[in-house]
Amino acid sequence: MARQYYDDFSKLTLDKMSQSISDMTYQYKETRVPKKHYKEMLSKVTRKL
Repeated sequence: MARQYYDDFSKLTLDKMSQSISDMTYQYKETRVPKKHYKEMLSKVTRKL
């Protein structure tokens, strides 16, 4: 079975995930979104109801 980007991405640390998302955003429309923004979103605690 072929490996997908997600397979490697899901094993990254929070810091590296944030940087990776920031890089993907830039590649899409050359928009710079700070890694810090994604790090805050990824570390947000969620609750199931």
